[in-house]
Amino acid sequence: MRGTNGSDGRGSAPYLCVPGAGLGLAWPRGLALLEPGVDPDLAVRLWHLMAEGGDVTSFAQHLGAGRPADRLPGFALALATDAPADGAAVDVHLAARGRYVASASAATDQSVAGAGAARWNEREVAAAIRFTVRAVGDPTSDIGGASVPAPATPAAALPLVGGVLPAQRLQTAGWLRARPDAPRPEAEVARGAAEDPSTDAAPTDTLLRPAGPALGLGRFRPAARPPARGPRPVVPGLLCDAGHANRPDAVHCARCGVPLAGPPTAVPRPALGQLVVSTGEVVDLTDDTVVGRAPRAERPGAGPAGRLVVLPAAHVSAVHLELRLREWSVLAVDRRSTNGTYLHRRGHPPERLTETPRELVPGDVLDLGHGAHVTFRALPA
Repeated sequence: MRGTNGSDGRGSAPYLCVPGAGLGLAWPRGLALLEPGVDPDLAVRLWHLMAEGGDVTSFAQHLGAGRPADRLPGFALALATDAPADGAAVDVHLAARGRYVASASAATDQSVAGAGAARWNEREVAAAIRFTVRAVGDPTSDIGGASVPAPATPAAALPLVGGVLPAQRLQTAGWLRARPDAPRPEAEVARGAAEDPSTDAAPTDTLLRPAGPALGLGRFRPAARPPARGPRPVVPGLLCDAGHANRPDAVHCARCGVPLAGPPTAVPRPALGQLVVSTGEVVDLTDDTVVGRAPRAERPGAGPAGRLVVLPAAHVSAVHLELRLREWSVLAVDRRSTNGTYLHRRGHPPERLTETPRELVPGDVLDLGHGAHVTFRALPA
């Protein structure tokens, strides 16, 4: 597990975490809490997904990949439009399943509980100035639900910037600034105008305090950005004056358009494009990538694939399709899928892929059937 902690409950650390049996995820625009028993490696992949712009649907799809719909693990999720660290109120998308609750404070306290949901329950809250994800029965509960008396010795809260770590509750560390046109929440009004905003005085619902070194902060390694996936492969190429890497036969830089000259040299290979998935996910092609209903990272006789893309549909094979990066080429390979993969290329009839690698060009669509597809495109300029 890894996380990034700050020195206090404000400023550099936008979140607080109460340790517990579940798995908590924190990234610049949101928080999630997973029920105990979820694979920690899956939690890390979910963190990558959300840190790279995932939404509620893609989060749930990845969490439930390879499981029947009624076996989706319990979770709570709060996804903001902007990073709370910016200090201003944000719109928040709340979602919950099972014995979990996601809450937000705006003009009023609002929450969504997962109990009884066939899939998950969700709602959107505008101009939220605080949000929380927690397990039902969390004794430190203070937003969006019945008040629960605090225990004699409340669980200490860790200041947190981001990461994955054991938790029973995560919340924004302080109160964000309400928008000028938004009504103030009742709890904030109750604090009174005389309160000094420069202090850490708690609002009417108790703001948990970090307890210091006794919490074991030393076991968390700083990780201000998602963990690196390893060094990028080195390939023959040309660098422009701005340092952009290009194919060795390129005449102009693909990123900035300047003329290229000189002999090829060894350069770190950049992303070779993007996959736009029918679920809404967008994946930079920096590593070999496996697509399927329950994709696995290993393939027979080869090393691990760097990325896994989940398409949670019954007709999609568990390991359906693979994108392999070879120097400057992106190759598509059908992995003996049951229903096949069809390549749609402008000006050509559909072509069923086989185990023989097929080089892709920007604009190619790989059709897995019944609306499930991935599109290969060039990187945005």
